[in-house]
Amino acid sequence: NRIMIKILDFGRFKGRRVTLYTMENDYLRVGISDFGAIIQFIKVKTPNGFVDVTVGTKDCSDYVKFYEHFGGTIGRVANRVGGAEFSLDGNLYHLDKNNGKNNLHSGFNCYDRRFFNTKVSEDKLTMTLVSPDLDQGYPGRLDFSVEYELAGDSIDIKYYGKSDAKTPFAPTNHTYFNLDGEGSGPIYQNMLKIYADEYTPVDCELIPTGDRATVMGTALDFSEFKPIGCDIFTDCPTLKFANGFDHNFVGKSSHLATAYSIKTGIILDVYSDMPGIQFYSGNFMVEFDGKSHYGQHYGFCLEPQFFPNALNFKDFTSPVIEPGEVATRYITYKFSFNKGLKQKAAENV
Repeated sequence: NRIMIKILDFGRFKGRRVTLYTMENDYLRVGISDFGAIIQFIKVKTPNGFVDVTVGTKDCSDYVKFYEHFGGTIGRVANRVGGAEFSLDGNLYHLDKNNGKNNLHSGFNCYDRRFFNTKVSEDKLTMTLVSPDLDQGYPGRLDFSVEYELAGDSIDIKYYGKSDAKTPFAPTNHTYFNLDGEGSGPIYQNMLKIYADEYTPVDCELIPTGDRATVMGTALDFSEFKPIGCDIFTDCPTLKFANGFDHNFVGKSSHLATAYSIKTGIILDVYSDMPGIQFYSGNFMVEFDGKSHYGQHYGFCLEPQFFPNALNFKDFTSPVIEPGEVATRYITYKFSFNKGLKQKAAENV
């Protein structure tokens, strides 16, 4: 598992050079930017060569034009906070209203819009930043780091957070995948299985209601493999709210999801210690030229996370950490190859 790390140019932002660090071994090639701790590409080895399976931009200047968070590190809190506010120990904290009247991915100044300090070791990258007290509206100074490591055919992402006050700590990674290969068109034929019996229902603004509901008998049932496009256009209110899939599933174990492509034979398994996973089908992607030409549904996200709006529901696992605690979270993306994969027959794909 010999790993090679190279340093490349990824453009400029506000007069500062942006660096792209590339990590390579026999199975994977991964590009990570010190701006936003962004995963810019993941190339997976197949018998026909390496295939880039991530949607993204050519450089940093294109990245900041959009708010799709392609491959970005999200923090302090991923996903939505209803009403853009929450209470902690009797204090009310106000966040940016950057998603209607709600907060999404912690606001306008998300971590994927910031420079990280980077340390390169023999086999990993460690990227750090300091988030001061009341940054994004959250209490306490947070010392944050994200560590990327290649372990054979896996990308291991580890997050560390330490604060001087009680504060939420619920990061994620926002990579958009297309296992047919980026730029190959919509992701409708990508096969997906999510290891969950329940999801958290949402209102018309995609804010969880605080309930849990079964996926059985609904368009959200991915308990067996099916093409992503199979039910994406069905007459289902919760899908119409989001123009597709944009829902949190309740994980049953650390193995949260598996996806694969019959075109390339590439398989993706997602693991995490966080309790949920957001499946997002790229519903709000606009047409633009990135690494390739993209449009709606050209990539999908599998984002391990704490449940959306967990800060406002006692029955959801709390992401709040204690002062002085060194909190850790992890995500593993594991890739493999099997050209003999089959696809279930699907209508309306």
